Amino acid sequence: MDVELVLRKDTIGLPSLPAVGGT
Repeated sequence: MDVELVLRKDTIGLPSLPAVGGT
């Protein structure tokens, strides 16, 4: 699970993984 990567992407403003669907 790349949760850390997803959180970092959300912080930067990049498209998060569709599986997570970060808002």
